[in-house]
Amino acid sequence: MRFALVQLDTTEREEVLNKFEEIFESVRADVYVLPELLTTGYTSPHLKAEILSGPTVELFKNLAQKREAHFVFSFSRKEGNSVRNTAVVVSKEGVILTYDKLHLFKPLGEDGFFSPGRSLPEVKSLGGFRVSLQICYDLRFPETFRSLALRGANLILVPAQWPLVRVGVWRSLLVARASENGIFVIGVNRVGE
Repeated sequence: MRFALVQLDTTEREEVLNKFEEIFESVRADVYVLPELLTTGYTSPHLKAEILSGPTVELFKNLAQKREAHFVFSFSRKEGNSVRNTAVVVSKEGVILTYDKLHLFKPLGEDGFFSPGRSLPEVKSLGGFRVSLQICYDLRFPETFRSLALRGANLILVPAQWPLVRVGVWRSLLVARASENGIFVIGVNRVGE
């Protein structure tokens, strides 16, 4: 399988999606992995939340049908009265895997606008891999990666918005989570301010 790790500045929805569509036309891959909170960044994500079957997921479903590819990203998801930071794997059939971020980063105030997830994600087959998801700060919790590996995951995809000042920690944790579990870990960080 061919993976494209797509780093974008997570600004406004239309701007981000237009930039990605340009990249999509020039880069061929089976799986495109994009950053955390792709269409909102951390600028009032709770006010820009979408439902799971909303326009962003629908756009990626249409792109998946166009090229029979998969897309991985997280977005601000409305669920009843709650808003969650949700990672998804989207295929031509729609959403095939979801995960609501368990470990909210309190110094950034995530717990003020997101509700935490309630459980670990499933492990699903994707090409020759058994895939699961984590999001950004979850990298600091080795237990979740171990649990997913014990449940059969051999690839964990991690959309993120990790700050540049701690990018060395980001890289070290990606390597550590992969090494300590004997699995692959693909993390994609955003770019920009």
